[in-house]
Amino acid sequence: MKNLKSKLNLMSTVLLILSVFLITQVSCNNSNKKQEDNKEELKEEMQDVQDEFGEIINQEQQELKDSINAVIADFNSKIENLKSDIESGNQKLNAESEKKLEALKEQKMKLNEKLEEMREQTEDSWDSFKVELEHDVKQFNESIKDFFENNE
Repeated sequence: MKNLKSKLNLMSTVLLILSVFLITQVSCNNSNKKQEDNKEELKEEMQDVQDEFGEIINQEQQELKDSINAVIADFNSKIENLKSDIESGNQKLNAESEKKLEALKEQKMKLNEKLEEMREQTEDSWDSFKVELEHDVKQFNESIKDFFENNE
């Protein structure tokens, strides 16, 4: 009888150990599944953030492009008016003003080139490119203003 009790105790202990082992395994499997699910959710969220960031960059690029095109269009309009005034004899440009006008035209060409380069910018290079381009546009705008104020 004592032997039977000892076997029963042993069997109970083994059964208890197996139960604990099974519960641990199931728990670990659930934990692994949860980890996999969490990884997938994290990947999806990261992709969503990356997509949103890309959309923001595209929007910024479009706004900057529109702004630059407006500045260039304004410059072109002012140049046409200046040409018209020169042809009608209402205005003359001295040699220094002619050089400044050519420099403005070169700045305009460089801005157009930068507009083309804008398409090639990556998310990593966009911020520095944007700062540089905004600076160039500001300088161009100031140069236009100065030129036409001095040549009225």
